[in-house]
Amino acid sequence: MARGPRCEPQIARPFSVPRFTGSIDAKVPKENIISVEKLPNIGKWIAISEAPDGAVFYGVGNTEPLARRIAGLRTFEYLKNAPQDRPGKESEYQRSKQDLIRALGELNGFIECLNEEIPTGTTKNRLLAEIKVTQELVSEGKDRSAIARYALPTLLFIAVAFAQGVIGAYAEKCLALVSKLIGAG
Repeated sequence: MARGPRCEPQIARPFSVPRFTGSIDAKVPKENIISVEKLPNIGKWIAISEAPDGAVFYGVGNTEPLARRIAGLRTFEYLKNAPQDRPGKESEYQRSKQDLIRALGELNGFIECLNEEIPTGTTKNRLLAEIKVTQELVSEGKDRSAIARYALPTLLFIAVAFAQGVIGAYAEKCLALVSKLIGAG
């Protein structure tokens, strides 16, 4: 006698929460996310959080909530440890600004000399244009959140795409200088 497919009774399963969620219910104190972006070329998320004094911090993660938490925790740590009136703040900011402009110029020169194809489908001209705009934003003294929103995704892409070479190392140097500039509150 042929039997049909065996029917099993439906068991009511309790509601399960997904491992990662985009909700903000786990927000860290003083987290003020001003921008979140997925970088499809490298499969990472970048979140930018701004402190009340204008200092900006970023977090990079495999998921949006992770990037948000990292940015928020960096902001929280800064606010917890930063003296309110640090002498030489303005001169430190100007020095960071000049160092970043110089490093972006060096990175621009390396990319101009690049003979190989850029990974993940972007073009050399696009990278050069984005670096030039970043230099202009920094030299014009735009607010730190604008610099962060524009510069970080480009520099992060370059650092990951050229991770094993000189260009990747210079992009990482530029990322460190951007971090110093936007967080020099």
